[in-house]
Parts: sequence; C-alpha cells; structure tokens
Amino acid sequence: MGNKLEQPCFFVIWLLKMSTKIELKWDAVNIREWRELVARAGQSNLLQTWPYAQMLLMTERQRVCFGTFHKGQKIIAFCQVIRKTIFGIYHIAHIHRGPLWTEQPPTAEDERAVLQILRTHFPRRPWRLNRFLFDLHDSEEKRHLLLELGYKPRPGEGYHSGWVRLDRSENDILSSFKGRWRTALKKSATEGLTLELDRQGTHLGWVMQRNELDKKWKKFGGPSLQQMTQLCRFTRRNNNFFFLLRALQGTRPVAGIILIKHEQAATYLVGWSDRSTQAHNFLLWEAIKILKSEQTRWLDLGGVHPEKAKGLTAFKRGLSPEEYKLIGTWC
Repeated sequence: MGNKLEQPCFFVIWLLKMSTKIELKWDAVNIREWRELVARAGQSNLLQTWPYAQMLLMTERQRVCFGTFHKGQKIIAFCQVIRKTIFGIYHIAHIHRGPLWTEQPPTAEDERAVLQILRTHFPRRPWRLNRFLFDLHDSEEKRHLLLELGYKPRPGEGYHSGWVRLDRSENDILSSFKGRWRTALKKSATEGLTLELDRQGTHLGWVMQRNELDKKWKKFGGPSLQQMTQLCRFTRRNNNFFFLLRALQGTRPVAGIILIKHEQAATYLVGWSDRSTQAHNFLLWEAIKILKSEQTRWLDLGGVHPEKAKGLTAFKRGLSPEEYKLIGTWC
C-alpha cells in the first residue's frame, strides 16, 4: 500500500526535473525564429544577429552555429558561436556578446546552468582556443561565478558602452541630454543643414573612406568597408534595418553616420564630421527621431573609450546614456 502512494510522488519529482532541465540545441531554429528571439531579448546587440553571422561568412569565411537553450517547451537563451577547425586538430570557438536571454533578468540558477553547459561543450584544452566575450556586466559576483565554473580571464578590457532609452517622449529624451550637447544641437539649426537618409548604402564608400582616415589618425578600431558592405547587404533584407544619414550644407555633405537596427534595439556604428558645423549632433538627433518612429526602444552608442577617444567619448556621454561595461574575454 505504501509503495502505491509513493510511486506518484516519484513520478511528480521526475516531471519537475524534466521541466527544469536545460538543453542546448544547435541550428534548431530558422532565420525568422532567430529574429523573434533577438526581438524578445530587448537590449540585444548586432553581434548576435543573423546579418552579422552572414557578414562573417562572406568576409572571413567563418562558420557560425546557432545555439538555443531549451527549458521544457521554452527557449530561455540563445547564442551564436563561431567555430573553426584547422588541419582537423585545432578547434576555435568564439562567442561575441552572448548568450542573450528571452526574459530579463534571468534567474541565477538558469544563468549558472547555461554557462555551465557552454563550459561542458567547449572545455579548455591545449588544442582548443576559446574566446568568450560574454554579455555579462562586470561585477565581482559574475567574475566569481565564471571562475567557479572553470573559466579563466584573458587579458584586455571589457566592452564599454551606453544605452539611450528611446521609449520616452522626444522632450524627455532631449531634456536628459547634457546642456552642452543641447546647445550644440541648437546651433546646428542655424547652419542651414538638411538631412539625407540613405537606406540602400549608396554613400557607404563616402562615409567609410572618411571614417578610415579618422581611425588611422586617432588610432581606434571599427568595422572595415568590406564588413560594412556585407552588413548593409544583409540588413537591407531585414525590413530596411540599415540607416546611413548625411548632413548637407547646401549641396556639400559635411557629416555622415551609420546605424543598424536589430529588432527592438539599434547600434551606432560609424560617424564622421568635418567639425565646421554641429552636424554630428544634428544627425544623431535626427537618427533618434527616425528610430523612435519605427518603434525602436534602445540605442547602443557603439562603445565609449575614455582613454583612446576622449573627444568621441565626451560627445556620446553628452546624451546621458545608461553606461555599462562587460566582463571581458574568458576562455
């Protein structure tokens, strides 16, 4: 009699364990489903999108695997992993700002389990090179967790950037900017600037050529023309998620910026201005208004570099973003 009563209890416990078990599946979703996951992530990033994976394939011949973490019937997290084998011996696995979560914030138990699964799938070996830039904000708690799971930090700083919330009124957004930034924006209104919106990448070469000169002069990184050409190609297919804006003074272009939208969020990628006007402020504000009109909720400013690019960092901080710093690269 006692055994009959105990059997349902064991069955219920087994069901509970099965429903809370997290399983990693590779390439189990299509492009549309991946886009839906990126949309659910909210504050997503360009590096975990399908166009970015296609860009890597076209420019660097790198293959990207699409991993989804399943808990019961739900996908709770997802992650693109760049995988490569050299001479059939050396294995390379890179993660660029993943995994992302479909519900924020994840529970501590789910976060630990997902990171443990990745550790199990990509163990540290002499013939394996792992470079994981996790989408984790830097903290002693997160560092302790990674160390506890067997990860080791690699040299270098974590990615540092900031979010501008766009799910506010234009007045609220503008009033949150620093006074000096708003003053420059008001001055741009007296410069006789007009806006040119290019979604096809017609002027991509023009912007990138000038940006390359800035990169060499100021010694900072950024996407290449080849990479931007492919990103433009594949994001154009994604509901016109490519934005190139130029400021014209009369017929003369005096500034240009490039942004890419990834579902609910967007990233500022490239900018150039001849600095004879306040055209950079003008363009970024116009971009914000366009993104808002297309139901974009967040704008990532594409990195701040207080040491390497003080002027650009001051410009971006003028928008009073919610700054964040990721935990860096681990193996």
